[in-house]
Amino acid sequence: MPEDIDWSEQDAVAENDPPPLYFSSVDVVTDHGVQKLKFTRPRHAEPLSESAATLYSQIEGTAQTIRELVRSKALVASLFQHLAGIGYQGLVGPNPDTASQLTELQRLRVEQVEPHLRKARRVYAAMTVLTLIVTATLAVAGLYALWIYEATILSAAQARFAAPGGVASQSVLSGVDFRAVLSGTAAFLFGVIGFAVAEVVTAFYAAQRASLESYRTNDRFRFWPVERLAFGLALLFLTLVFVAVDWIILGVAGTELKDAVDGKPLLGVIVGIVIGLAFDRIAGLLVTKAKDSVANTG
Repeated sequence: MPEDIDWSEQDAVAENDPPPLYFSSVDVVTDHGVQKLKFTRPRHAEPLSESAATLYSQIEGTAQTIRELVRSKALVASLFQHLAGIGYQGLVGPNPDTASQLTELQRLRVEQVEPHLRKARRVYAAMTVLTLIVTATLAVAGLYALWIYEATILSAAQARFAAPGGVASQSVLSGVDFRAVLSGTAAFLFGVIGFAVAEVVTAFYAAQRASLESYRTNDRFRFWPVERLAFGLALLFLTLVFVAVDWIILGVAGTELKDAVDGKPLLGVIVGIVIGLAFDRIAGLLVTKAKDSVANTG
C-alpha cells in the first residue's frame, strides 16, 4: 500500500446502526510534516465494487502524484482536503455517489494537477538536454585531446621505447598496446556522444507522453538526468568491455559493433545510440551474461 494511504481497521459499529458500505471515514493526517490520506474501513464493510475500487485507486494514485509534483505546502494541503472530500462523497456511507466523484476527481486532475505535470515534464526535458550537451562537449574535447596525444606524445614515446637502449625492457607498460588503448578510449567517447543524442530523443518522447500515472511509475522519471547519465555511462563502458571479450555480440545492419574497440572507434557512436534507445534491455542482457559466466565458472 502506498505511504499516502493509511489503511486501518475499526471494530464494527453498533449492531443497530447500518455499517458504512465501504469506508467509515476519510481524513487528512500529517505524519512527520507529510500530508497523507487515512481511509478507515470497518471490519464488516462490503467488498469494493468495480467503480469504488477504481475511485479508491485513482485517489491514492493522485495523492502520490501530488506529493511528487506540487512544491507548495499550502497547495498540497488544499488538494488533499479536496481529495478527502471526493473520497468521502464517493466511498463513505450507505449511498456513496461514486460515479459523480469519479468525474470530480478527473476534473481535479485536469485543472489543478496536470499543469504541474506539464511543468515537471518541461523541467525534466530541459535538464536532460543541458546535462547531455555538457557531457557531449566534454566527450568531443576528450577526442580532440586524444588526437593531439596520438599525434605528438604517443609517437615520441613509441620511438623512445623502440630505440636501441630504450626503456621498453624495463617498463611495466612495455606490453601495452597504446594504440589499442586509445582506440578503446575513443570508442567510449564516441559512444558518449551517441548515447547523448539517443537520450535527448527518448527523454523528449517520454516526457511528451507522460501522464499522471506514468510519471509516477515510469522508471525513467525516478532518476534525475544526472543519475541516469551516470548509469548510462557505466552501462556503455561495460558494454564495450563485454563486446571486446566476446561475452556478448552486438550488431547493426550486418556490422559487428566489436569493431568499435578493434580499430573503428567511430562505431562507438552506434553503440551509444543502441544503449540510449534500449537502456533496460542492454542492462538486462549484461546482467544475464554476467550471471551465466559466474554460474559456469562455479
